[in-house]
Amino acid sequence: MQSICSTSTSPQPSSGFSVVFPERILSYACGLQLFASWQHLQLGHPSKRSTSYRPEQRIIALLATLASGLKGIAPSNTFLRPNSAIKAWLDGRFPDQGTIHRWLSQTTDTQAAALRSHLHQTVHEHGRFWQVLWSRHYLFVDVDGQGLVARGQRFEHAKDGWLGDGIDHGYQRYVCYAADTREVLDEFLASGNKTLMSQMPQLLSGLDAVIPRKYRHRVVVRGDSHMGTIGNIRDIRTHGYHYLCPLQSWSAIKRLREKVCHRRGGWFMDQDSKKNVARVQFWVVPRWLLSGKGRSRKVVVRATVYCRYEANGKREWTVLVSDLKREKGVRLWQRYHERGGTIEEYNDQAERAYHLEVIRTSCFAGLNALHGLIAVCWNLTQWALEGLKLPPKQSPQAEPAKWQEALKNDLEGLQERAAHSGLRLDRSKRGAVLEVQDTAQSVESAIWYRWLQQPIQLRLPLTG
Repeated sequence: MQSICSTSTSPQPSSGFSVVFPERILSYACGLQLFASWQHLQLGHPSKRSTSYRPEQRIIALLATLASGLKGIAPSNTFLRPNSAIKAWLDGRFPDQGTIHRWLSQTTDTQAAALRSHLHQTVHEHGRFWQVLWSRHYLFVDVDGQGLVARGQRFEHAKDGWLGDGIDHGYQRYVCYAADTREVLDEFLASGNKTLMSQMPQLLSGLDAVIPRKYRHRVVVRGDSHMGTIGNIRDIRTHGYHYLCPLQSWSAIKRLREKVCHRRGGWFMDQDSKKNVARVQFWVVPRWLLSGKGRSRKVVVRATVYCRYEANGKREWTVLVSDLKREKGVRLWQRYHERGGTIEEYNDQAERAYHLEVIRTSCFAGLNALHGLIAVCWNLTQWALEGLKLPPKQSPQAEPAKWQEALKNDLEGLQERAAHSGLRLDRSKRGAVLEVQDTAQSVESAIWYRWLQQPIQLRLPLTG
């Protein structure tokens, strides 16, 4: 998968940089009472000796670094350490970049697993995906792997894989993503030579920790062709989920094409991302036996064969398999292609907003722990942005009725606007009143100022 390089720059000291994002996210996490959970999450050397920073302080420092949108950990020395609003959460002290890197390099596999479990517990208790399940609609959960290139020798467990523009050295970042509510349900790293065909059991175990079995009949797991193997389909059924994915077996696709090519199918018009319109013909095969080597390697699926006729005369064949009986034809086609605007959007925004091509450590467990915190930070950001509207960039003087919802904007762009809003935040100590100074006196700084002054979730005991 091609990596997207970030082009954003770190804010200059004279640009009015503020910590609007990390301050609000930490306040939101405090309202959710996550600090009590962080007290039991170790990060760094597993010894019992006393250290300068408690477990929750280490988590706070890393979350503040991620949420600020800075390019890596090193800029936190300049832009976060001197800020009193952030230091107040750490009892007046902010660790330098060497200390943070040492924590990540000393992380153990047990600590990384605990942070991943914390992600499961947090989204299980506070996730908005429950609203979709309780409304009796299907919850679509996208699963996918993203390649992260790691060039060099100091990358533990990095292996060759299809990364960048070809075969390269690195990792695969696997994600379970709730498409309707834009929440990360699970995230972890694997070596670059492991595809979704082998990592599906681990993704299902993470999804099981979030969604109880009695609700799984309303969940549809959606993935690419690497998910469409006999073993993966059987595992998804065993765990109680529905599935939607292209078929992976080339021989099975060939036999299905031969079966339907002489039949009369349905038609519809389709438009791709480049606005190219093409005719699509489809055939529904209610029961199709997939068989592999071994007696137990058999499964019956509901297959829909699609043939897309391009303007240049070429034909593109796709076979979608699913157990959703009411979803068929054009509706099933649209359901699958919605995946490109959800999981790919998260991969794109997370890579740029959290600068995944920059944040690296020689310890594989430390990288896994970091990605668990990235998922927690993403979810906290989504929840903290609920109800926030910002003026359009092109017309900042527009009426409030024309302002845009923050959740519909790009995360990196939001962080950039918050960083350059011109708000100076100061807090003498944790729990004290947050002093906000508007140095820009602009429409953008005024809306950020109002956002900080008013609780966005009245049911939460937010302070400051």
